[in-house]
Amino acid sequence: MTIGHFTISNVNIISINSTYDVYGLIDTNLTTKYTGLVVYQTQSNIKHSKTTHGDKMVNFIKKIAPNSNIYYYDATDENGEIKTKNIIDGLEWMINNNIKKVNISLSSKEYNETLETWLKVHRDNIQVFASYNNQLNTFDYPAMYDYVIGSGNGKKIFYKDIDQIYKSDLILINKKLKLYRGNSYLSIVTMVSN
Repeated sequence: MTIGHFTISNVNIISINSTYDVYGLIDTNLTTKYTGLVVYQTQSNIKHSKTTHGDKMVNFIKKIAPNSNIYYYDATDENGEIKTKNIIDGLEWMINNNIKKVNISLSSKEYNETLETWLKVHRDNIQVFASYNNQLNTFDYPAMYDYVIGSGNGKKIFYKDIDQIYKSDLILINKKLKLYRGNSYLSIVTMVSN
């Protein structure tokens, strides 16, 4: 079967997970107030008019795990930037709210020893999921840290034993013709299925 110019053999087909669970997301700020399923913590007053990466991640979790509660931490500062301190603050907030699974699909080429140490120290309290960007010869944090479960599909990535490797970055939900593309979505699939 072909969808557009993609063959079905290159698409990751997932079934909707209807079980209840609680997930954490650390990302940019949201454009929409999501009622009922989302607990939201923000550090910035910046408002976006277009859908953000965070909005896309929240909506995707709601598609594949519709009965979930989502704890969302906006890691952007007053300048719209995401710094390591903000990510660690978000992880601390997740632990304080007893969230065990957190997605941080904010790819950075910058290694940070403080964040890596934090992840090592807290590895028994929280499980972090992130995405690789699939570009050859790039550094990709937080996915590359030892205690983070990375998701990707590039064959040139040096995956860790705990990482999840997919056949492509295309996802089809429940054999419906709703196609998603991107490793950030793959990292959400990995989090929900673990």
